[in-house]
Formats: sequence, structure tokens, C-alpha cells
Amino acid sequence: MSALSWSTHAEPANHRSGSFHNNGAILCWIRRLRDDLASPTLFGWKVMIRSLLLSLLFLSMICGCGKKGPPEPPELTAPSAVKGFMLIGEPDAVVVRWVAPETNASGEDLGDLAGFYVFRSPVTKGERAKFEKIADVTLAPDPAIREYIYRDTDVKGGVSYDYQVSSYNLDLVEGETEKTIRATFLGEATRIETF
Repeated sequence: MSALSWSTHAEPANHRSGSFHNNGAILCWIRRLRDDLASPTLFGWKVMIRSLLLSLLFLSMICGCGKKGPPEPPELTAPSAVKGFMLIGEPDAVVVRWVAPETNASGEDLGDLAGFYVFRSPVTKGERAKFEKIADVTLAPDPAIREYIYRDTDVKGGVSYDYQVSSYNLDLVEGETEKTIRATFLGEATRIETF
């Protein structure tokens, strides 16, 4: 065998005795490397290649892919509640306004914010609120845009509605809602109550 000859073809399964089994070109390459390093004519190369392989093995053990540390539960990566959540009455709609959060639930900078859900529940005396998602507002492409508006035009005069807004990240992990705000729709004279 010539010094430093590499091959990508597979060798017969019983090429060498021992516990190695033929798994293709990689094992063939490792066997040839081992044979070349055992050659007495390559002592200088042998030391250099052995050092290189040990260095690569060490680096692969300490520099693996991914983030180091234990995985974080999804609720810690969820966005914080939106800020400045408010409602405004217009002649034909209830306008929902809010400001995007800047951190996640664990207080770290929020780099993976994807959008917002707007929820609404009609108010019925004696019944619990039944919030339904009425809008999915995607994040603006310009990161300088922090304030968002949604116009709810599907409202009826004299009817009260509770609203909530939550944000979600790229993994679709939803954050908490800041508060609930009630609007009794009366056009521009809409009554607003915060809970």
C-alpha cells in the first residue's frame, strides 16, 4: 500500500480482524489511515497526522452544534405581555392599539417575535368570557415599528365586548395577556373599562 493513499470505495467486511464492520467509505478511510500511520517510513507524518486527528476529536467534543445548557421550557421563551394596550371608539369600529414587547418572559431580549393575536368576547351577564381569536397580526418587516393597530369593524351598537392581545414567537409560543379591556360600542362615544 502506498503512503497516504485514500479511497472512497468500500472494502470487504472482513478486511481486518477486530470489532470493526464495514460501514462504507468512512470506515475504509479510517482503516487506510491507520495502516498508513503504522508504516515505519512515515514517522514524521505519523506524529503530525495523529496530532491533527486528536485535535479534531477534542474540538468536536467541545464545539458541538447548538446552544449549550439545559433546554428552556417554552413559557420562559414566550414573549412578555404587550405594552400600552388600549381601545378607542370610532364611528364604525373599535380600534385596538398596543406596543410590541421587547423581552421574553425570562427578561432576555426578544429576537424571535413573530406576531400578535387579538381576542374578543361578547359580554353576557352571568357567563364567563368566551374569548375567540379575531385577528392574527404579523410582525411588521421594519423593526423600528413598535406600535400596532387593529380595527374591529364587526361590532354592534350597544353591545359590550372584552378584548385581549397576546404576542407569539417564531416557535408559536404565546405570551401572556397584559389585561382585559371592555368596550361598549357606541361609535365615537364608546365606553371603555379596564379590568
